[in-house]
Formats: sequence, structure tokens, C-alpha cells
Amino acid sequence: MSDGLTVAVIGTGPRGVSVVERLVTRIGERGPSGPVTVYAIDAFEVGCGRTWRTDQPDELLMDNSTDELTAFSGPSDGGPARPGHGPTFAEWYRASGHTAGVVVGDAVYAPRRAYGEYLTYVFTSVVRHAPEGVTVVPVREEVLAVTKDERGAYVLSLGSGGRRTADRVVFATGHADVEDGSASGVPAELDAADADFPFLRARPAAEVDFDRVPAGATVGVLGMGLSFYDVLACLTLGRGGRFVRDGGDGTDGGLRYLPSGREPRRIVAGSRTGVPIRVRGVHQRLGVRTYDPVLFTESRVRSLRRPGHGDFAKDVQPWISAEVNVAYFHALIGAERGPGAAESFLGRVRTAQRETADPGQAVLAARDAMGMSRHDPIDLAHWAEPFAGETFRGPDDFERALRRVVRDDLAHARRGNIDDPLKSALEVLRATRNLQRLAVDFGGLSPASHRAFVAGLAQPLSFLSAGTPLVRAEQFLALLDSGHLRVAGPGVRCSWDAASGRAVLTSPQVGGGGTAVDALIDARLPKPDLYRDRSQLTKQLVKDGIWTSYFNEAGGDAFDTGGVAVSEAPYHPVDASGRPDGNLYVLGLPTEHVRWFMHVGVTPPGYPCRGLGADAEAVVADLLAA
Repeated sequence: MSDGLTVAVIGTGPRGVSVVERLVTRIGERGPSGPVTVYAIDAFEVGCGRTWRTDQPDELLMDNSTDELTAFSGPSDGGPARPGHGPTFAEWYRASGHTAGVVVGDAVYAPRRAYGEYLTYVFTSVVRHAPEGVTVVPVREEVLAVTKDERGAYVLSLGSGGRRTADRVVFATGHADVEDGSASGVPAELDAADADFPFLRARPAAEVDFDRVPAGATVGVLGMGLSFYDVLACLTLGRGGRFVRDGGDGTDGGLRYLPSGREPRRIVAGSRTGVPIRVRGVHQRLGVRTYDPVLFTESRVRSLRRPGHGDFAKDVQPWISAEVNVAYFHALIGAERGPGAAESFLGRVRTAQRETADPGQAVLAARDAMGMSRHDPIDLAHWAEPFAGETFRGPDDFERALRRVVRDDLAHARRGNIDDPLKSALEVLRATRNLQRLAVDFGGLSPASHRAFVAGLAQPLSFLSAGTPLVRAEQFLALLDSGHLRVAGPGVRCSWDAASGRAVLTSPQVGGGGTAVDALIDARLPKPDLYRDRSQLTKQLVKDGIWTSYFNEAGGDAFDTGGVAVSEAPYHPVDASGRPDGNLYVLGLPTEHVRWFMHVGVTPPGYPCRGLGADAEAVVADLLAA
């Protein structure tokens, strides 16, 4: 690096900012051996990126609480915020005087824009306090192409017509816009670019033109995950509606909706499962909750891993389910009989596991030995899809069943993520994500199992571990009460009625026919797919063979994932010749399906080398090794 180093970081969301912060920190610690220039490039907002842009409305909330996040690689030490030292998001949020957001117990769920402001604060602190010889250059531009010049350096062609040249390039581009296709389940009439019908395609909620949905309309919403709650918030709170607490318990959720008159008359939602994403339990211990697995341990996962031949359903899933139930029965026994009995249960699990190859049976044997056989184990598939195989006479019949499911989830959440055995157990899915990744990433499964994992086996893990603040379930129930929300049912289908010029949502499991809607919003996050990515940059990288799709190939079978093929850490893209390019790095969502659950991007306070912090450290170590 004696002749200097120029690094371009494309995308300055949490991953890009983490790379910049850690790169400048490590150079400051060791001292530069030559001048270093870092181009921090973002087409939306330099310092926070697209998802966390600071111009979005307050009703768009985070799904993590403030105490779960930091973007500095080290804690504040009493000095100015600078590379390597600075406040966590919670510390910054309290000091900043923010009052928007939602408080649940002791946890604060901030507006998304507030996290964007924090990321920008981190980035600005890094720029301002970069050591001598290090220059961080913010560039608000779209990168249209990355090519090599005759010297082997990378030339970044920008939307303005300008160029930047770099020795190394880090791609941290985040969520992509993908082209619609038949797999989206949207009628061709809506997919036409010139359609007069208001069809709002899947995009971050801050970018959706909700003004196209007129007041008093009936609007359909496809998908009931995290983005679904963004849509609900924008069409109600964003239109001047209010949720107020009733005295006592009030309605089902304890909230009542007061309409403004500017919201849709009715929102008709539907999804594959027919239920909204589960809510998180009240945080009873702030900060990062650690969990030491009993059965689904790192050594166990490594022993289970059979690259190219692994079967997730047979080899991995039973151990995950067993670990969830270990936590579940441990909490139940602790609540009923005290911590000593709970620890005795764990000992019995370990003993039983040595006597049987079936981890689920080991847990049940330990349960029975503790006299707890009256308690059934958690069925993750049922909790993710409670209406699988059920049919309902009509919408009212289904809504009664849906209310029971949402009320039950809300009741568990209100008891807390420690005191409630179910919510405590489901936190295990979040706590063991890295172990789940170890089992499946980089071809850990056979092509057939990998295909099945992406198509549906992963759904319960992501659906039950993601979660949103419990106030969202309260708002959901309040909107059902007011008549502003209805759910079409599970397995929702969207068709086109040419006679009325409207889309129709139906569920094959709910009788009574479908519901015609005046507008349609796609609230399903599209899966990353190189072949359908609208980005001019991605198209160029694929065309030139710089990025390729990862093929999981074994035993005569092959699964083309559509995710960017990368090496293991530090994640060099594999080019068309099959060789990793050691001067390029790809982090996050573009690599989904090669790596799993890349839409989660956090670094927990006190654990700088966990989560995306680990990825950033790996990239920075490689950048500075040359």
C-alpha cells in the first residue's frame, strides 16, 4: 500500500458505512503506509443509503429496538465520536432528543429516518476525524458500470457522466428493484406499463406513491410481512388517522382507530399464510440477549454439514426445532418449579440425546422425566402457517379464526420475551441465525434441498424470527374492529375482472367469493435475482462476466440460485471463468441464496464482530493485507 490505495464503496447503508468506519479505524490504528482515498458512493443519500433515508415519514418504524444496534466498531470513550469510538444507536437517540417512535416496555422502536440520521452521524464523524493521509470522499451518484482500464484499475462510470477510478471496489448495494414476472402472481393486465388501474409495485414504502390510492377506495395488498405494516401505517397514520388507547382493555388489541376520512374505505390484504408476521415479545432485558445452545451447537452443525449433499429437512431442521423446544420447556419448568428444576431439565436433555439419534425425542424424554408431558412441543410449521389445510365457510368465519390467532400472539408478546415461554423460545431462532447459516451457506445443501429451502423450508425460520413491535398487532386488530381492514385469507390469488376493470382477491380456503379492489399494492419484498435486477450496474456486471449466478451443482443436479456467486469471506465475486476477483467484494442482499438471511444487517452493541460487523472486518482485513 506504499503507493497509496483507492477504495470505492458502492452503497452507504449499514454495510457500506460499517466498511468505511472500520477501514478508517484500522488504518488509524496501524498508521497508513501511503495515502488512502475512500469514495463513499450512494445514489440516494450518502451516509445512510436507500432504506434508511432521512426524508421518510415517522410512521415508518424500525423492527429492531434502539438498544440492539450500533454502527461504531467500539464504544464511546468520553471523547468525540470518531473512527473506532462512538455512541450506540440507543445512546445517540436519547442524546438527540428524538420523541417520535413507539415505546414498548423499556424498549424504543424509532422511526426509520432516525436510524438514517444516526448512520449519517457515524459517517460524518468518520469523515471529520479520519487520520492524516486518509480522505473519505462522499459521492452522491448512481454507478452505471464498473470496468477495468489498461492498468487493471477499476473505472466507475457515474450517472452524471463523470468517472472515478479505484484499486478495490466494495459492492454494498442493498435492496434491488426486480422486473416483474409470472412468478409474482400478478395478472398480466396489471403488469402492463400503460395500465390505468393503480398498481403500486413492490418498493420501499418511502418510495411508493400512495397518493395514487384515493380516499374511500377499496385497496388490495399482497403480502403480510414487515412491508405490509408499512403500507397500513402509510394509508392510515399517513393520511391523518389516529390510534388511541381505550380505557381498560378496550377492543381486542387495546387500541381504537379514529379515521380522518382520507384513508381508503377498506384495505383487503392477503398472503400465502393468511396471517400477519408475528410480533416480538416485550423486551425484558435490553441489549443483546445471548443464548447458549444445548443441542444445535456449532460443533453439531459442523458435523451435520455435508456440502452438496445436505438435506435441510432431514439433517438440520429437526435440530433447530429441538433447540427451540429445549428453550420452551426450560422456560416452562423454570416458571412452574424454579431455576433448579429448569437446569435439571437441561441435564436430562443432554443425557437423553446421547441415547437417541432423534433430537426431538431427546427433548420429549427429558420433558416426560420432569413430569411435564401435559405440555405439547412447539410446532414451528403450525405457528408459521396456522391455517394450513383449513377451510372456512366465508369471510366472517375466517376473520373470527384470524382474530384468535393474532390475539393469542399479542397475549404471548405482552408477557415478555423472557417470562413468556413461547416468545422466549422463538427468540432462539433469532439467536441461532449464524448457526443456521453455517448449515446452509456456500452449498451446504444438495441442489434439491437448497431449491426446497429457498422455495419454502426457510419460511418458518424467517417468518417467526423477524418480528415487529407488538403495537403493530394492536393496530391490526383496531383496523379490523373499525372495518378498515379485511384479510382475504391464506393462499391469496389475484385475478383480473375485465368487465369492471378491477383486480379481485380470492382465497381458495375461504368461501363466499372474492373481493374486487380499486387499487393494488404489492407489499412483498422481491427475492434478489441477478436475471431480473433492473439496475443498469447489475446488468453490466452480469453481461461482462464480472458477476455470475451461483450454481449449486452435485450428483447430476443443479440449482441456479440467481444470487451473486462469491467466495467465502471476504466475499470476492466469482467471474465467468470461475475465478474469484480478489480486488472486488460483494456484501449483503446480492448474495442471498449463496448466503442466507442477508436482509438482516445489524451489529449488536458490545459484539463488534457479529452480524454485518463480521463481514466488514473480513473485507477490511483483506483490503489492508495487500
